[in-house]
Amino acid sequence: MAGRIRWCGLALAAGLLSSCVAFGPAQNSPAEVTAVPLPTPAPRAETAKKRVPAQVERNFGGAYDSPDIERRLATIVQRLVPVSERPDLRYSVTILNAPTINAFALPDGQLFVTRGLVALANDEAEIAAVLAHEMSHVIARHATQRVEAAQKTLLGSRVLSIVTGDRALGQQALVSGALSLASFSRQQEIEADQIGIRNIYRAGFDPYGASRLLQDMDRFAAFRASLPGQQGDEDNENGFLSTHPSTPERLSLAVAAARQIGGPDIANRENDSYVRALEGVLYGDDPNSGLVRGRRFLHPAFGFAFEAPSGFVLENSPRAVIGVSTDGRALRFDTIRVQPLTSLTESLQASATPELTIDNIERLTINGNEAATALGASPGWIFRFVLVRLGNDVYRFIFATRQMTPQIDAEFTASAASFRRLSPLEKSTIRPLRVRIVTVGPLDSVESLAERMVDSPKPVDQFLALNGLDRGQKLRLGMPVKIIAE
Repeated sequence: MAGRIRWCGLALAAGLLSSCVAFGPAQNSPAEVTAVPLPTPAPRAETAKKRVPAQVERNFGGAYDSPDIERRLATIVQRLVPVSERPDLRYSVTILNAPTINAFALPDGQLFVTRGLVALANDEAEIAAVLAHEMSHVIARHATQRVEAAQKTLLGSRVLSIVTGDRALGQQALVSGALSLASFSRQQEIEADQIGIRNIYRAGFDPYGASRLLQDMDRFAAFRASLPGQQGDEDNENGFLSTHPSTPERLSLAVAAARQIGGPDIANRENDSYVRALEGVLYGDDPNSGLVRGRRFLHPAFGFAFEAPSGFVLENSPRAVIGVSTDGRALRFDTIRVQPLTSLTESLQASATPELTIDNIERLTINGNEAATALGASPGWIFRFVLVRLGNDVYRFIFATRQMTPQIDAEFTASAASFRRLSPLEKSTIRPLRVRIVTVGPLDSVESLAERMVDSPKPVDQFLALNGLDRGQKLRLGMPVKIIAE
C-alpha cells in the first residue's frame, strides 16, 4: 500500500551524503574506507524465530515480535482468503520492526506490514484494507511483473552501455525504463485498491476502511511535513517517478468504490478492540538501533550519545543517522570499516577522489577517544569530516554545507565533540517510546490527552494524526485513544 511517508529534506540530504560515502580509494587500497550499517546487538531468541529475506531485513530491521497482533492479522487474512479471487493461494504475515508507514507483498505470498503502519491504523477494517490490497498484488501477479520489468530495464541499460561505449546513454535508458515502470505501478496500485475494497466487504469488514486509512496517512503526512526542516509535497522527492498515486486521487477512488457497495459503516468497525490491542507497541526508534530524542542521538546498547547542531532534525535508519537543518545544512552519522593497522588520519586521506578533495587533516581526542578531523570539498559543497574510535568501532560524522563560515564550522565541530560514552546510570534510564492506550474520561479533551505525549514538538497535531481525528472533532466518552509515552 502507498503508505510511505517521505521526509523530503532528509531524503535529499541522505542522497547527498550517500554520494559522499561512495567516494573512496581503489578496491585494493590498504587504507580502504567502507561505510557499514550502524551496529546492532544480536537478536534475542524470541525475535530471531521468524526469518525475513535479507534485503527486507537490511531496509526494515527484521521482524517485530508481537504475537497477539500477529495472530490478529493472521485471522484477518484467513477471513480474506476464501472471498478472494484466488482462494487456493497461501499467505504469511510479518510485522517489520520499522517505524515507517509501509506495507508490501512478495510474489510467493509473504505479506509485510511495518509496526509504524500497524500503530497508525484505528480499526480492523483499516488494517484489513492494507492486507487485502497487498494480497491483490499477489493475486494479480503485480510483484512478479515488477521484478520482471526491473530486470529487463537493468539488462537493457547495461547492453546499451556495452554496445555504444556510452555510459550516459545507458543511464538515460535506465531512467526512461524506470519512468515506464513507475507509470505501470501506479495503475497496479489503483487496481489493487479496487480489488481489496471489494474483498474486505465480502469478508465482513467496512469497505470504507480503505478510505479511512488513506485519510489517516494524509493526516500523518501533514503532521510530519509541519515539523521543522520538512516539506509538504511528498511527490517532490522523486517527481513523477513516485510509484504511488497521490493520496487525494486514491482517496476519491476508494470512496467511490465503497459507495458502489453500500452506505458508510455498513459493517462492524471493531475499532475499540483493535486500538486496545496496540498497548505497548514500540513507537519510533528501536533502542537496539539507537534512539533520536530531539537533537540527541543515544545508543544505549553500544553506550554512546551525541547532539546535533541547533536547528537540525534527525532521523534514524539501520544504515545511518541523517539530519538536516532549515537552512540546508546536512549531517550523516554512520560507522565505517577501517583496515587493521590503518590510522584515522590515513582513513580520512583515503577518502579523497577527483570529485572530493581532503585538506587540513588533524588528530584529535574527543572525550578520551581517539579521533581525527578534516575538511572536504566537492562541487557546490564543503564538508567537515570527523572520525571517532570507540573500542573496535570507528564512527564517522559528515557535516555538509554549501557555504562554510567559522561559526558554522564551530557548530559542526562542537556537535562531533559532544560524542561521549553513556554512563551505566544513563543507559539504565533510557526507555523507548511506546503506544499507550488511554480510555477517554468525562474531563478529558484532545488538549489534555495530548499533553501526555512524550517528546513531541506538536503534541496536539500528533495526537489527532495518530487517532484519525479532525481538528475540533469531539471525543467519545469511553473510547480508547493512542498516546505516545515511555
